Amino acid sequence: MTNEEKPSRILVVDDVEGMHDVFRAFFKEWKMNADYASSGREAVDKHAEHPYDLIVMDANMPVMTGEEAIAIIRDMTPDVPIIAISAIDYMLESIRERFPHRLVVLTKPFSPDEMKALFMAFLEIAKNDRSRRGEK
Repeated sequence: MTNEEKPSRILVVDDVEGMHDVFRAFFKEWKMNADYASSGREAVDKHAEHPYDLIVMDANMPVMTGEEAIAIIRDMTPDVPIIAISAIDYMLESIRERFPHRLVVLTKPFSPDEMKALFMAFLEIAKNDRSRRGEK
């Protein structure tokens, strides 16, 4: 077994495939990887199977909204950092009020620099959490 740090697990959740493409381009430039989900239900299932260090969640999705998915995910892992995104401000306000802990909201469109800064900050938090739990 090596002392290498395990890579951070990131999940991007958006029902619009074009947003997956946007994040793939970001991650390629930033030399990062992520998993993708197209619905809140799929995000909950993936997180339950193997929890993520950071989740980017669209607020406005069919089947299960981002807010509903965040509520279930927070029940599983209360401290997982989440970046909620939407083009609809009032949806983000509702999420911000309901889940103030380790959650940031961003209105679409957002800048790559803004997103990268949030990713770096939240991934550092996740790394520190793993260290406190004795994980690599």
